[in-house]
Amino acid sequence: MKFKLPSKHQPKIQSVELINEFVEELNKNSYIQELGGVFESENRLSHIDQKGRIEIVCTPIVYKIFNSEICNITLIPKGDGIEIYRLEIYKTGNGIGSKIMEIFNTVSCELDIPIYLTPGTPGSVTDNGEEKRREKFYRSVNFRCVQFRPFTIYSNKAFIDAYYKNVVA
Repeated sequence: MKFKLPSKHQPKIQSVELINEFVEELNKNSYIQELGGVFESENRLSHIDQKGRIEIVCTPIVYKIFNSEICNITLIPKGDGIEIYRLEIYKTGNGIGSKIMEIFNTVSCELDIPIYLTPGTPGSVTDNGEEKRREKFYRSVNFRCVQFRPFTIYSNKAFIDAYYKNVVA
């Protein structure tokens, strides 16, 4: 069964091309390969909204990095870049999340493709009380808050800008 998004919610073709280029580069990385690589997944995602209702998100393409012992990461197109729709690291505190985000930042800078993410409990728009810890982690991997309301969004755009400023200078 195919879902068709209303035209105002259709990502630009460019964003699909950007995520395809991003994924192609990620799959060249040996650590990402060890995790099982990035693969295409179903184009429907769901989460539970603030009122406890299941909300379905349709997108033209969804990529995943999934390793049952290490992580569950979902990437989708978003405007001028990529959104990390789900970032779930099963064993925290051992540098795995930092290593993955470092790889994402490297590819992001090389391709000049920004990454966005919204903190929260995977599968839900609520938070399980770890918001401050997550914010600290995002800042440590060069993501800064770019929007507070109606929900918080982080991006590495400033990191990319600084990277290109230093490369050109």
